[in-house]
Amino acid sequence: MPEGKIPKRVEKLVLEIEKKNPKYGEAQAWATAWSVYCKYIKPGSSHCHKSASEYLSGGKQQRGAKKTKTRKKTQKTSAPKPTGTVSATGMALMSDGSWKKL
Repeated sequence: MPEGKIPKRVEKLVLEIEKKNPKYGEAQAWATAWSVYCKYIKPGSSHCHKSASEYLSGGKQQRGAKKTKTRKKTQKTSAPKPTGTVSATGMALMSDGSWKKL
């Protein structure tokens, strides 16, 4: 197939993608169609300029890929510490201003 001619399969993919993803703009539908074509349908095509593994590598995970959970790092807060002040009743003044029984 000549370099400048768009494969029929890509044109069909664009229509399928637009139908299944109405929020996609035309440019995104074409980009996705070319990526699918170059990754799964005809990776060795003269239209495809990257290796197959480079297409569709960002965004959603591929089928069968393990999902890894990422946890947000939270700032650790320490418990109130005694300030060294102890009352006659056996209560300690804590760093947050509260009193705790010893």
